[in-house]
Amino acid sequence: MIQRETAKEKTVMKAADAHCHLFDVDPLAIDSAIMAGVRIMVTNGIDTRTNMQTLSMHGKAGIYCAIGVHPNSSVAMTDEELNFNLGLIRSNSAKIVGIGEIGLDYTTAKTDADKKRQASVFKMMLDAAATVRKPVSVHSREALPDVFRILESYTELVVHLHFFEGKEADARLAQRRGYYISVPYLKSAQRAEAVRAIDISNMMVESDSPTAGSTPSDVLFAVELVSALKGIDAARVADITFENTKRLFNIDGSRFMRSGL
Repeated sequence: MIQRETAKEKTVMKAADAHCHLFDVDPLAIDSAIMAGVRIMVTNGIDTRTNMQTLSMHGKAGIYCAIGVHPNSSVAMTDEELNFNLGLIRSNSAKIVGIGEIGLDYTTAKTDADKKRQASVFKMMLDAAATVRKPVSVHSREALPDVFRILESYTELVVHLHFFEGKEADARLAQRRGYYISVPYLKSAQRAEAVRAIDISNMMVESDSPTAGSTPSDVLFAVELVSALKGIDAARVADITFENTKRLFNIDGSRFMRSGL
């Protein structure tokens, strides 16, 4: 983990956190991130409770909402509850900027039946995204080949691979397909190779807060990490990834401009 140092070192103008979970983040930490320059935070639901909490944040300055069913939630979720969440997506399409967090997680899928259920729900979420014409924020842990295989049938979707876990070859495949990857502030030799391998035009940065005790402000450390790996000035990285996040999630500037940020 990158050591937290001073507020001055963390401050970058106009940064965007492409993936976080603000329903579990202290409101003071959200305010702190805004003050530090994080002007866009895309917050993701993972199940019924958190999707409802995420929707309740719609319209707050700098916060943009995505809802979906996480693979770790999908295995125990009944079909009735799953259909309720699909209904939430359809009925709230004007309030959300994406479908997420969705995907596959083979660290928690202990049986073939669990993997089959995760894949089934993942496809349902992708179908919903295609219906409401929203991008997807995709989770993958030890499952990237199957994630790529399933996504291959959804060429119309705009795809965000969050907290990218892949190797250099995976990053190059993602770029060829037009996917975006987002880079967390946690160092990894494999992720460093992936980041160096592709153009920054296909990158965003994220905090995934509150994972590992992080807050949205920690996305500024992700900016510094990409800056070091790509040899690009940090302010330039912040600006490029900010614009990439706006483009992927089809976010205009009106809300954060009206907020005076």
